[in-house]
Amino acid sequence: MFERSRQAEECCRSLLMALVAFGVSLFPIQCNGDSDDADIGSLWTRTFDFRTGAGYKDNVLLGHYQKEGSGFWFGGVDIFILRIPVDGTQVSLFLSADDKRYFSTPAIDHEDLALLNFEVKRDLTHGWNAGAGVQYLYQDQLFDTSISETNREVIPVVGHAFQLTPFVRKDLPGRFFVEGRLQMLRQYLQQPLDDYWQGGAKGIVGRQFGYASEVAISYEYHQLRYDSRLAVDFEARSLPDRVLAEGQQEGEFSLKYYWDPARKWRTWTRLGYQENRDNGGGFFDYRRYAASQQLLFKEGRWELQTGVRWRYYDYLVQKVDFNNSNHRRLTLIDSNIRLEVKLGKSWKQFSEFEHESSISRQLLDDFQVNTISTGVEFEF
Repeated sequence: MFERSRQAEECCRSLLMALVAFGVSLFPIQCNGDSDDADIGSLWTRTFDFRTGAGYKDNVLLGHYQKEGSGFWFGGVDIFILRIPVDGTQVSLFLSADDKRYFSTPAIDHEDLALLNFEVKRDLTHGWNAGAGVQYLYQDQLFDTSISETNREVIPVVGHAFQLTPFVRKDLPGRFFVEGRLQMLRQYLQQPLDDYWQGGAKGIVGRQFGYASEVAISYEYHQLRYDSRLAVDFEARSLPDRVLAEGQQEGEFSLKYYWDPARKWRTWTRLGYQENRDNGGGFFDYRRYAASQQLLFKEGRWELQTGVRWRYYDYLVQKVDFNNSNHRRLTLIDSNIRLEVKLGKSWKQFSEFEHESSISRQLLDDFQVNTISTGVEFEF
């Protein structure tokens, strides 16, 4: 559906997969003897996390002129279940759900997000492994629809997304690897937004090195087709009897680097290019350039995370507005810093600051948001 919703979905899926991979690294298991002799109970491990806290957001409605701030309360849970692949078969399930309640914004009183990932992976012979993942995303949040809607406005978005991702991977000599993925997604959205199907494929070539570091390049292409939304011409006028479809291709370079043997320092650099083309008059055609940098530091009870993400949209046909014939340009910048300290065997305290900016040639597209929050997290 609209691009900001798709971006949120993609970010959430990337975060989810990263959390699953991170969770696997938290459970180093030593098995003695053959897998046939292993205790069945020892094949499974699980964790349960609960978090709660409060904060303040200074521009809840993402406005340019009228900024409405509000305090909020939030709560969330993470559930992770893993079957250790002692016999070559790994099964993982990750569930994350968050609820945010605003104190003083009549237009919106809550935002919710839930993620579910179930994945099965099987080690095959000669360095091959294959598997499939099933993902579900629920979102009830406020989004800026200006990226891929004709009406540039901020509206509540409620939707469900289901995705199936079969994959195959081959480990090569020299710690190189290649991986291929198919992606089939169904998105349901409440009106006035339209449901859609999305399908495509992704290829990855990479190499592992150093202290579990990894460098990779990827390319993906997918088609998106709406159920009933009509295509538009170059002036955003509907084209009768033509349902909107879009084709997207994207390339990315990624470098995840651990700087020391103890893996206290980690950086993650990503550079990407995306091109979107519609089947109408090109109103939604754009080129997107993206870059992000993340830093993670761990020392004893302390953990620091910080990052910045930049995206630049260059629209090929769309104009700023009826009074400005310049091509539309849009820059989005997100940054955050998070500090955690472990205060006991099963609980920790965290504080976080987030900033979001939208910069455009049209003033109504411009906004800034600052969010500060603090809370506690318990692990069982």
